[in-house]
Amino acid sequence: MPTYLVKPPPFELRMAFMDALEASGIDYSREAEGYLVYLKDGQREAWERISESCRAEVLEEDPPMLFG
Repeated sequence: MPTYLVKPPPFELRMAFMDALEASGIDYSREAEGYLVYLKDGQREAWERISESCRAEVLEEDPPMLFG
């Protein structure tokens, strides 16, 4: 199950981004560094659609958990 650190999408797309994640059942958290997105099995296709449509940029895959 990959975890992604994602740069926040453009301001006008952020609510749509969060709504789409929630509607797809994709877990995420908002951190100072960006959004942490946690994919479960079978969610990769939904994630790819969401990240493309909301112009979300993955900064790092499986980042170290040094957030706080």
